[in-house]
Amino acid sequence: MSRATSKQRGAEQFSPPVNKRKTSFFKIIHGNIIADQQLVLPTKFVTKHGNEFSDNVTLKVPNGSVWTIKLNKDDGKICLCAGWKDFVEYHSIHAGHVLIFRYDGKSCFYVIICDMTTVEINYPSETVNKLEKATRAGKILTSRQNLGSKTELEDDDDVQILNVRANRDDADTFKSRYPFFKISMNASYLSRKFMNIPVEFCKNYLPKGLESLTLEVSNGRKKCRVRCLPVCSQNRGLRMSKGLSSFIAENKIQIGDICVFELINKTDVALKVHIFSQLKDQRSS
Repeated sequence: MSRATSKQRGAEQFSPPVNKRKTSFFKIIHGNIIADQQLVLPTKFVTKHGNEFSDNVTLKVPNGSVWTIKLNKDDGKICLCAGWKDFVEYHSIHAGHVLIFRYDGKSCFYVIICDMTTVEINYPSETVNKLEKATRAGKILTSRQNLGSKTELEDDDDVQILNVRANRDDADTFKSRYPFFKISMNASYLSRKFMNIPVEFCKNYLPKGLESLTLEVSNGRKKCRVRCLPVCSQNRGLRMSKGLSSFIAENKIQIGDICVFELINKTDVALKVHIFSQLKDQRSS
């Protein structure tokens, strides 16, 4: 019986590992994804992994929060649907943002979110993350009169969570005869000192070539002139820039706050800003 050569023994001992590289893809967010409130997974990815999915998938983001999203499977297509709208709004995702999905198996994705400059966003704060965890655990009090009580939740952080939930509810139910859009404040708006206006809002309601506009808080006492710049690519809307950081500072807008921008004057463009603070008791009157 012949003996294996040293070369053969080495090949057996140090055989290369099986390639376990994870599948990734990216999606450029466009207006239809926002309007349809769902995201279609790439066909090639579905062909490879579609049979592995249950009725739900989980999305994990770098700040540690985990989201459960319901899938819709129809005619060979798979879409992220119920829960996707909340994920988009929570992270202030708009047309032009880029999302990178890494599939980790077992119906779980790791998701990196990049803004219109392709730079990764600063993810929402820990206080707001606690809100989402408490919401999924079913701990949030739905009765407004119970806000601030500690009958179900016992520490200060949990009371803050209740206030966040109430203010988010107020923002969700906001109505007006004027056109408006909502922005959930994240760290990138505070650190980079600019904010993109949704593309569809620009197309439908704002004049072409707009160079500046006025922001005023809902009580009408504070007004600020803000410069507008076109987003680099064509037909990608406008961004508010110079003057925005002063408005944010003067009104003590924080990460996690929701701002509703209401177009009250189309001629001399003016937006009334309704600020739904994540912590009402920290807002000065």
